Amino acid sequence: MAFQGERAQSKINIDGSKPCRRLRFEQFCHEYIKSQNASQAAKACGYKHTDAVGWRLKNNKFVLARIEFLLSKTVSDTIWDAKKIKEKIQGVIDDDKSKAWDRLKGLELLCKTQALLLERVKHEGIPAAQPTIVVATQKTADALAKIMGPK
Repeated sequence: MAFQGERAQSKINIDGSKPCRRLRFEQFCHEYIKSQNASQAAKACGYKHTDAVGWRLKNNKFVLARIEFLLSKTVSDTIWDAKKIKEKIQGVIDDDKSKAWDRLKGLELLCKTQALLLERVKHEGIPAAQPTIVVATQKTADALAKIMGPK
């Protein structure tokens, strides 16, 4: 037969998707993600004995689950794949409301991702050497002319 406390604990979901019940525990989770150091996180939360408290909180199963959940959410929110980046750049290029400079910079970045634009810098010991920009294809030159408009 299970004790009352064990039965109550078995119903608690510890996947980390919900914030910790104690505000300082939740604050510790966010501070730990920033610093990746339990003692510094405990100090930022206002605990006195930072080493012991930081270690204890980091090993708490609810806090640990919350930290892992927040880390996975943070990583998935910040990592963009190449396709998503190209779509964003293409959106700026195609948007008629964008400034000409933004559209030109977007086109330049898109060309660089496709390896259509080569930049060469001569290293001959002259400090004021200017980079040479070479347009690799006629298609790229036409796209640049389209964005720049008539002369």
